[in-house]
Amino acid sequence: MTVNKAITKSCGCGPGQKCRVCLNIPEPDAPEVVKIEGPFDPRSDVSADAYHIARCAREDAREASGRIVKHLWILFVLLPMALGILFAILK
Repeated sequence: MTVNKAITKSCGCGPGQKCRVCLNIPEPDAPEVVKIEGPFDPRSDVSADAYHIARCAREDAREASGRIVKHLWILFVLLPMALGILFAILK
């Protein structure tokens, strides 16, 4: 019984495979650190426009939740009391 072993190159890639070493492609340089010029760093700071939009959305949500609570109070407290008084008067 004969066993054919795949011959590997010194770089470690198998037969029919091409690697960076076999193709003589140089290693990529480390990415350069980009200095950002300007009033803020967009990766960590929030612009004034974004802050304003978020603040308005938060205030709108607060107003909407206030309206919801007001209408639920009218529906479940004030309306039954008014109907109870009305039925008591008409009875």
